[in-house]
Amino acid sequence: MNVSAQDLQRFLKGQMVLHDLKKGTLQCGFIKTIDFCDEVMEIELGWMLTNTGFPGSRAKWIVNDKLSHKANLKGCTISDLGNGQIQFNLTSAIGTISLYPEGSRYLNPEKIKGLAATLTAI
Repeated sequence: MNVSAQDLQRFLKGQMVLHDLKKGTLQCGFIKTIDFCDEVMEIELGWMLTNTGFPGSRAKWIVNDKLSHKANLKGCTISDLGNGQIQFNLTSAIGTISLYPEGSRYLNPEKIKGLAATLTAI
């Protein structure tokens, strides 16, 4: 499966989920802009949450102010997750990046304490 900058535009107003295996974190954010050039995907987010205890029962979502993400997708594999969702399996063994189109979401941000003010600003 190949991807282009045009293909990624369907994820605007959707969500990005980054599972970082090295750090043991899960991050989720609202996609404001997304671009792809020279095998690098750049995403600007309207909000970002980090789950600091993933996986486990002590997991907790906290607001994260890092709203810009870049990922080198050279050599990664892309999986179709169904329902318009795709996942990039990063070759650097760092983890995965999943993209959810508008209307499909991983996380309901309205249920996260401390995020309400950010949501009204988007």
